[in-house]
Amino acid sequence: MINLGRNHLGSWDDVQYVLAVAKTGSFIVAAEKLGTNQSTVSRHVQRLERRLGVKLFDRYSHGMRLTPSGAGLIEKARNMEAAANEIERHLGGVDQKMIGSVRIAISDGFASYWLMPAMLEFQQHHPQLCLEVIAGTGQIDLLAREADIAIRLFNPKRDRVVAVKVGKIRFSLFADRRYIERFGRPDSIEELRTHRIVDHIGYAPLTSLGHWHTFVAEHPNVVCRANTTSAFVAAVRAGYGIGLFPNFYDFAEPDFTRIDVKFDAESPLWLLSHEETNRNARIRAVLDFLVQRFRQDRRRWFS
Repeated sequence: MINLGRNHLGSWDDVQYVLAVAKTGSFIVAAEKLGTNQSTVSRHVQRLERRLGVKLFDRYSHGMRLTPSGAGLIEKARNMEAAANEIERHLGGVDQKMIGSVRIAISDGFASYWLMPAMLEFQQHHPQLCLEVIAGTGQIDLLAREADIAIRLFNPKRDRVVAVKVGKIRFSLFADRRYIERFGRPDSIEELRTHRIVDHIGYAPLTSLGHWHTFVAEHPNVVCRANTTSAFVAAVRAGYGIGLFPNFYDFAEPDFTRIDVKFDAESPLWLLSHEETNRNARIRAVLDFLVQRFRQDRRRWFS
């Protein structure tokens, strides 16, 4: 038996964990992306370090940073990853069967209120197709197949990403009726500054909500911040305060009341895919159905 010893790369699986840490700068975030735990990520990284006989990361208070040896490895590993992704995308383009899964990245609010009810008809027509919903608002790497389709309030403008503008989201202020019964309804920006405010951390990347960001930054009574739409809705529903929501919450949440204090708050809505993978039959079918549903629901939901 040959003893491979040190300086042997070993498993590509270990390299994938190192790549994830390099991309995110954190064992915790890398574990979330890989669907595992922090200790597993650490174990794979340490195993590769022992096998190669080099240190790959330095730990700092704000996260992990590649050592010079680690940077050299990552440069080569990214080429390996790109080749693997190219093979996967090619096979995906060849596959024309309506069997398998399609991954859709979308915020949890849009997923719960619009996407899941809208896609039921499609899934019933294609019962062997599994819709995987990736809830969140962050950047998604379509090239690396982190998702097949993304629905976002921003256009990443990356090479070979196909972006279709499918509507517009307008925002207004809402409060639960019980909050209004207790604290009253503000009629102006000045009155709003005396009320309790709830904020959504997921809005932070949206430059189109600049007026809201400035208002929140200067407000003396922001009582709650949430990083998911479900928690954000729950906070306002419980009566914590007033929050900024898409206008479709007029009918999505019957106990919410729109506050007639206007903000210049709206954002285009984008349907994103990769030009190679969207030739796959099942991905193309989902894209076409989504475009049709966006067009059908535009007046009520997305205008």
